[in-house]
Amino acid sequence: MVEGVGCGADVLTAYRSGLIWIEAPDEVRRERAMARDGDTYAPHWERWVRHEDAFYAANDVRGQADLIIQNG
Repeated sequence: MVEGVGCGADVLTAYRSGLIWIEAPDEVRRERAMARDGDTYAPHWERWVRHEDAFYAANDVRGQADLIIQNG
């Protein structure tokens, strides 16, 4: 199964068989999100970034990754 960012939470470590971290520059990520979701998502982007930053501060997702892919 492939799941999104939440599967990297520390509390789920025992349930994962592997973890892949895909990394792209912030400006590329934003561009892609806006192209995918359009202007309806634009007002929510900064809130999403704050939530994501807090999640990564509490969970060492990148550090637990079995594979890191540079994308963008």
